[in-house]
Amino acid sequence: MGIASKYNTVVNPFTFQSDSTFDFYPLSELYSEDPEATWIIRAIWINPNTNFGEQPVFTLEDRYVNIPGHMLQKCKDIINDEEAVQQINDGKLGFTIYSYKDKKFGKTCYSVSFVDIQ
Repeated sequence: MGIASKYNTVVNPFTFQSDSTFDFYPLSELYSEDPEATWIIRAIWINPNTNFGEQPVFTLEDRYVNIPGHMLQKCKDIINDEEAVQQINDGKLGFTIYSYKDKKFGKTCYSVSFVDIQ
């Protein structure tokens, strides 16, 4: 692989086109809808303009989902991985949501585990 192909990135490598009416949802709301659900990821992008710096976002069939900042580098890695992008474009990558207690503040937080869709 040459340097150019390594560092030239596509702005949006995903084929799914979101609707302009999509709203942003927190993981907590999806978890309350169905804590056992597997959600299919249609695209991943990084929102650069938040109060907390860059934040990852998943696009689902009908909404955007804010993903915790600790997933930022993993999401960037996925966006730059051709095989992972193809898996998302094929509707073959999903996630489940889990909750945990924050040790410092004692509040309930949410994160995701990736799931291969067959």
